[in-house]
Amino acid sequence: MKTLSSRRQRLLRAVGSLIDIQPSTNYRDLIDAHKTDLDRLSSDWDRIGKDMERAVERYDQTFIKPTTRQRVAEV
Repeated sequence: MKTLSSRRQRLLRAVGSLIDIQPSTNYRDLIDAHKTDLDRLSSDWDRIGKDMERAVERYDQTFIKPTTRQRVAEV
């Protein structure tokens, strides 16, 4: 019998983990049962908003040159 290459084995293992129908982890144990769905969703969006705000700030600092008004304000 021909054996699979290690690259194919890794690929099959990765695909298998993505389509795992019966995972061994109970994901309900990882969720805070004291919060409502609305609370959890709200906190997710809060984190997403903060991440986006940081990304925009980094972009501005990296790629946007300060305008004359900003330069004067810094002096």
